[in-house]
Amino acid sequence: MTSKSGPTAREIAARVQREAFLGIKSLRQQIRPRKQPPLSVFLSGVGRSGTNMLMDIFEASYETDVFHERDRRAFEKFIMRPPAVIHSLVERSNAPVVIVKGLHEADRVKALMDDFEPAKGLWMVRFYGDSVNSHLKRWPGTRNLIEKVVNDRNGAGWRVAGMTDETHKLVCEHYRRELTPASAHALFWYYRNQLFFDQELDRHPRVLVVEYEELVGQPNYLDRVTSFMGIATTDRMRRIAHHESVRKDPFPDIAPDIKALCERMQARLSLVAKSAPAPKPAPAVVNG
Repeated sequence: MTSKSGPTAREIAARVQREAFLGIKSLRQQIRPRKQPPLSVFLSGVGRSGTNMLMDIFEASYETDVFHERDRRAFEKFIMRPPAVIHSLVERSNAPVVIVKGLHEADRVKALMDDFEPAKGLWMVRFYGDSVNSHLKRWPGTRNLIEKVVNDRNGAGWRVAGMTDETHKLVCEHYRRELTPASAHALFWYYRNQLFFDQELDRHPRVLVVEYEELVGQPNYLDRVTSFMGIATTDRMRRIAHHESVRKDPFPDIAPDIKALCERMQARLSLVAKSAPAPKPAPAVVNG
């Protein structure tokens, strides 16, 4: 019997199955190495938006090599290692597509794509209320260093990387000492998503906005994402998506002015996502 603090039998079984699959996947890629340089794909967005789930989905494909932010080969304390290191990992990969997660590097998505050209980018978007609730559960009582962002811009690290003076001014205008943690996280959600538009990724032909709710709620939405990357969808990949956390919790205590900011940002991102032309579907694989 498993203790409350330890993994459940289901979690242990899932871990064993994952490791077995990855072993077979590695062997298969060595036997059938790629015929051309791999395509680099950078997945970004705002934390607690479902990027871990999407990375797990990609990892379940035989056609990918996936570098989570916990992977010490590509990251140090969740910060991406220098481009030369990532280039080396991509060059040594036997997979057709290499996917690197970069949440702390959200301000450098365009620069990374230029450096790894012809790379592609994915920007994950989740309903801001659910993202905020997820932050509150993961880090209860925290405020995402909002005071440092406002008062000591140089001391907030990656949280202010790429932030324009205009965005910083807006954050300062909406900040007050009595902000609830929910409002602080919502303000963070807003200004980090602003990086998408600051880099003009909404106009970039090799960037796709992925909506979390569509991914977990629409059976064929994953095909849109995989075809954008040029890989096939498999049953194994489809089984990973879950929708249990969509609008599950009460709406968080977000100040009206910050809520209005988030509503406008959500609408802008959703418009970009829905206006993108549908890629030509790649052939689906039933039991890949």
